Amino acid sequence: MKKLFTIFIAILAFNTLIAYENDYSDSNNCCPKPEPCGCDIPGEPTTAAYNQGANIDVCGSWDFYVTGSFLYWQPREQQLEIAQSTFLGTDTTSTAEIGSIHKLSFDWEPAFKIGVGYIYGYDNWESYLQYTRVNSSSSSTANNDNRAGEVLIDAWLLQPNDPNLSTNSISITGKWDLNFNILDWEFGRTYYNGKKLTFKPHFGLKGGWINQSMRITDVASSTLTYDGTFKSNSWLIGPRAGIYTNWLFCDGFRAFGNAAASIFYQKFHKLQYREPSAVNPSEWYLADNSSFTYINPSLEFVLGCGWGTYFSNNNWHFDFLVGYEAQVYFSQNLMRSQQQTVASGAPFAFNNPGNLTFQGLTATARFDF
Repeated sequence: MKKLFTIFIAILAFNTLIAYENDYSDSNNCCPKPEPCGCDIPGEPTTAAYNQGANIDVCGSWDFYVTGSFLYWQPREQQLEIAQSTFLGTDTTSTAEIGSIHKLSFDWEPAFKIGVGYIYGYDNWESYLQYTRVNSSSSSTANNDNRAGEVLIDAWLLQPNDPNLSTNSISITGKWDLNFNILDWEFGRTYYNGKKLTFKPHFGLKGGWINQSMRITDVASSTLTYDGTFKSNSWLIGPRAGIYTNWLFCDGFRAFGNAAASIFYQKFHKLQYREPSAVNPSEWYLADNSSFTYINPSLEFVLGCGWGTYFSNNNWHFDFLVGYEAQVYFSQNLMRSQQQTVASGAPFAFNNPGNLTFQGLTATARFDF
């Protein structure tokens, strides 16, 4: 009996050792030398799956990824009209001259985004930080065409409209500069909703600063020019939430649609209006400093298509997408509000601050490693 028991224990120990060796061999032969085989690409679900993780998963990864975006956007802001042409007289017939509003011409500008992300080992959650920078400048000039009865009215400066100083302007030029810097930090999890559709709800924070200025040059005559500058510097921070969606095709191609919304505390810590006296440039005709705080919202969305692939034995992943993007930041033009406040006096009368918007092409590359 002792012999049988000893033989049984020996066989059990041997089988346990063989099983351990097999497990150890399997765990260390994912990439047998000398030709590393990589590892399997995460496959799409064979049946409709809901909440199954769908993030990019490269072999032996550090679980980091980086992104870079080229933007070709048109920044625009409401209430930046520079002048109005009107006609004095009593002619009200259908052939009478009709006045017009001279608006700022908004240029298309190149800009960029950069980002870095990390995929956690816990249930495929990931964190992503993105920085967006848009630095733009737009200008336009309104000219007096010297038609009978035509008057060119400055929409910003007060001196040209002063009854004691008024002259009919020859030209009025407006130049708008924007320095836009935004950080978006988000947490989310990508998952399947069916077999070909993936969602990634996310939440996080939006922060940054938006600086802008408006410079007006009003040429009244060959010897008289009025100048004025308006500045708005602000910083903001608040919660942000949104969703990424992907509709998967074949061979790595897909269509996507992303949307997000934010509501943030915004401090306009520097609102400045400076209009030097045209008669005595060493003095201010008008000067004003103000500051305000707002709770403002923003909206953003992008629609487009993309393509991604694993390579180098599935140790790396590259992704490229291109789409149309639009963003709106509400109540940003406090330069106009300040000008209206100073011009109207008490009781103050002004419109709600104009919105700042962006639209255009976004092309993004992503690299997982």
